Amino acid sequence: VSDIIWEWDIRNNSLYWGEGVSTAFGYVNEEDIPKAENFKDFVHPEDYEYVKNDYEFRLKNENEQFWYARI
Repeated sequence: VSDIIWEWDIRNNSLYWGEGVSTAFGYVNEEDIPKAENFKDFVHPEDYEYVKNDYEFRLKNENEQFWYARI
């Protein structure tokens, strides 16, 4: 199993990707890896509304830390 580990620090607008993202998607260059600014472009289309609503919920409820989405 190749897991893609990522973490988005919403407060600081920084996005961390584990090594699995390069393996799974073939990213060779650092600049090809999705950034926080364009993260929504990489969300699975069927999940977009869920992700958008959940993102807004988490901005209001800081105790909620985990979030899952397909990319």
